Amino acid sequence: YILSFVYALILDNKKIKNGEKFKPVGTIAAIPCGILTVLVFLVPDFIRQNPTVLLAYMIILALVQGGCFYFGNTVNMVAMVMSPDLKERENEYPLTTPTAPGDEFTVTESLAVSQGKLCIGFTTPVPSAMSEDYPALMVYNSIFGGGAHSKLFMNVREKLSLAYYAGSSYERSKGIIIVSSGIESKNFEKARDEIFLQHKAMTEGDITDTELSVSKKALINSLKAAGDSVGSIAAFYLSSILQNMTLTKEELAERIDSITKDDVVRVGKNIAPKTIYFLKGADR
Repeated sequence: YILSFVYALILDNKKIKNGEKFKPVGTIAAIPCGILTVLVFLVPDFIRQNPTVLLAYMIILALVQGGCFYFGNTVNMVAMVMSPDLKERENEYPLTTPTAPGDEFTVTESLAVSQGKLCIGFTTPVPSAMSEDYPALMVYNSIFGGGAHSKLFMNVREKLSLAYYAGSSYERSKGIIIVSSGIESKNFEKARDEIFLQHKAMTEGDITDTELSVSKKALINSLKAAGDSVGSIAAFYLSSILQNMTLTKEELAERIDSITKDDVVRVGKNIAPKTIYFLKGADR
């Protein structure tokens, strides 16, 4: 217990020297863990005399100590989220989203990393899964960056070698598309421009029949695979309930299969980049 407490203090002391804030709440976990450790050695005589009771006693202590450990870890994460450092960071970069078309908000940060991180947030005309254009947006995202068949993967990563990885995902609870890529910091402008170029190409109808077919099949197969486990089924219907979506997996698959190239282009024309985040190496 004493070693755990001192160790936590040493770590926080190092954080203070690095300009971070002291988070004493994270050391709370050491208190019950220390008490339980002491109880392991202070076993009453009536428990020692009964092997079955002794085994149960040790198992209970182990379970409770494990619970305290994970509880302490959770408390520490909560303390980190509530730290003044992050509050100051929120003030520096207000959580506001521009609404004017083409009005992009760029955030650049530096960190001692070897691989840069480029993320671009796109607003969409589909605020939730209740929208009639939800299946069309799913197909758009699949063609754009939804897998190894996508334009981002084939062009940004494979053809031009501008990224270690590149892809996009649709956050249906927020109605946005997020492009995520790992790049060399020197390739920031090239990678960003190529991502925008691929988006523009889709809005102009540069979508082949093969891209459309493969993307729809990938989505439909993903829905079918969701039925392979109870957890996947529960996750699908839980998210559907939260989004007030009444479509079943089968109905959604039928909607996806009926999507045409014109549907994808029409939805894509109302998708616009809004936030660009770039994490670059501090020494670059």
